[in-house]
Amino acid sequence: MVPIAADNRAALSAAVDDYLPKGDTPIGFALHEAAGDLGDEGNRTIVLVSDGLATCDLDPCEVAEDLAGKGIDPTIHVVGLDVDAQVREQLRCVAAAGRGVYFDADHAESVTAAMDRLSTRAYRPFTVKGEAVEGTPRASGAPELELGA
Repeated sequence: MVPIAADNRAALSAAVDDYLPKGDTPIGFALHEAAGDLGDEGNRTIVLVSDGLATCDLDPCEVAEDLAGKGIDPTIHVVGLDVDAQVREQLRCVAAAGRGVYFDADHAESVTAAMDRLSTRAYRPFTVKGEAVEGTPRASGAPELELGA
């Protein structure tokens, strides 16, 4: 609906205002299309906000797994908006398959809090430093670790 770009809040708000829901929840299709919009370089994060069970042909968990298997490899975070146990289970599956985090939200403030946390996480990359440590099956003989600097 709106091309991915920085500082496009007005365009996004207008698209949301103009959107007319039809009652279907095409989560698998939406994930597939979102991944296609993200390109093939850099940090690719999808944030899915849903209030219902997927109602279209593509299984969203399978789509999330398929994206990782094809090398597209986005991180898929999910916010469930006032969902029941069945929907929560499906949305948690999508987040797990997409190496993301699932959040429950039951009102506007909790959606905003989840989105703030997810956007902070998406835009704060990190680099792992240090040396790899190989553990042992028992405490005796295990390597001793010192605090890192």
